Amino acid sequence: MIFPPTTSQESWIPGYSGICENEIANELTREGTVHQFVGPEPALGVSKQNIKKKITCWLSNQNVTMWQGLTCTQRQAQELISDPRLAAKTRLLSFNKMQSCTVIGLLTGITP
Repeated sequence: MIFPPTTSQESWIPGYSGICENEIANELTREGTVHQFVGPEPALGVSKQNIKKKITCWLSNQNVTMWQGLTCTQRQAQELISDPRLAAKTRLLSFNKMQSCTVIGLLTGITP
């Protein structure tokens, strides 16, 4: 057995009003709601995965907005890379050395 046996006692309390300790607890509760919270913030019921997903989605949307906002610069890059999301990144990273040199040459105008 991991835990030793314990005993408990139940007692019936007829109500909250008129009992000194309950009145003190009620008064402290009322005072506590008036004051600003002090200490670490209470834990949120939000998972780490959900937060990470929301941040990743927000960053992706910010990246697309910035990419689409480049109207007078990066014209060649925008023609080759229509959407700067994960699929485009994966496709570009899968290029071999010769393909990478060709893309860099097209984007920069400098070819080896």
